[in-house]
Amino acid sequence: YRDEWLRFIRTISSAEDERSFYSKTIISIAQIIDSSGGMLWLRKEAGYYDCVESHQMPFIKTRMSSEASLVKFMEENEFVISVDEFDDAPEVYNRLGHLDLPVWVREVSAWLIIPLIHIDDLIGFIVLRHSRIPNKHFNWEDSDLLNTVSRQAASFIVQREVSEELAEAKQFESYNKLSTYMVHDIKNLVTQLPLIASNAEKHKGNPLFMDDVIKTISNSVDKMNVMMGMLQGKVITKSFVKVDVIELLNELVNNREKAGELPIPV
Repeated sequence: YRDEWLRFIRTISSAEDERSFYSKTIISIAQIIDSSGGMLWLRKEAGYYDCVESHQMPFIKTRMSSEASLVKFMEENEFVISVDEFDDAPEVYNRLGHLDLPVWVREVSAWLIIPLIHIDDLIGFIVLRHSRIPNKHFNWEDSDLLNTVSRQAASFIVQREVSEELAEAKQFESYNKLSTYMVHDIKNLVTQLPLIASNAEKHKGNPLFMDDVIKTISNSVDKMNVMMGMLQGKVITKSFVKVDVIELLNELVNNREKAGELPIPV
């Protein structure tokens, strides 16, 4: 049991992406019972269970309702269902509650159905094919071991989903911050450009005005390029930057004086 447990941990922990993680989850549990393949079903939106991955077994596209007999039975009893045993002696299961197996269970030649329980909540289940060993007998010790590792697998799945949700939330937070900065900068650009257009007819003959126009447009283009870089992930935004306020204010006053615009700030 110790060897099987360590092998299970090594296998399920070696996954890199989501698809690999789902596949490794199936393999890590299937190899304990020498199963040749399986399917992983997880609860998705609106209380439905979907087949999210299969390994050497047909992929089922049919959704299963949380009200289905199989789901209700696993929620109430939380133990491994042997399809062979159910076909030979259905009364063993029906005395614990009503159980009807979906049609696809026989179509894919399912052997075992293992609930994935996380804190008394059925988050999904794994369906395994028959063992590679001919006439492999499934006993209560196998059932106990599968129940134990399936609970651990359920914890891994929930932990991974929570981590992905946190990462997505952080991405949205970063996007919202970026949007706030961009809206602020765009408002400034929109304010500057109409002023240039409205004063161009009156001051187009003034070289100082034209210099200011060129400088303003050049500055606007630079800001827009920075914003494009932020959207493309090429520019790393900083939360805080140091600004020499005195130098900035002096530059603004000098620009007003050169342009001969009134009032001139002091």
